[in-house]
Amino acid sequence: SVRKQLSPSDTVLVLPWHLYMRFDFVRRVIANPANFFETHTITSENPELGGATGTQSSGLQLSVQNNVLPLLYKNADISQELSKLGIQYVLVYKDTPFRSSYASLNSSPNIKIVQDTQNIILYKVQYAKNH
Repeated sequence: SVRKQLSPSDTVLVLPWHLYMRFDFVRRVIANPANFFETHTITSENPELGGATGTQSSGLQLSVQNNVLPLLYKNADISQELSKLGIQYVLVYKDTPFRSSYASLNSSPNIKIVQDTQNIILYKVQYAKNH
């Protein structure tokens, strides 16, 4: 299982980058269930609900939002950016409509699939030699 693959000291970027999403397994919109994984997860804190604001984003969240996501949305290789931030894994929920935005993860030579379940793809970031 994915939980067994991760240790509490791992840092995991969770995608899609949304605080609230619709999940087929509950048939409604819920908060990102990333805390279930008992590891250091990086998720969006933006509720995306009109004028509502979420909790203050951490420096790591801001780096992901400002540096990693723009590259990812351009189908660029994000492995070096992830390495700089100390992110070891990327978890992508399969049953969300945003999944196609992350197709470039599959073509990166430095990001490998380590788990592919019915609902989740877990990628391992291979650190560049100069990091």
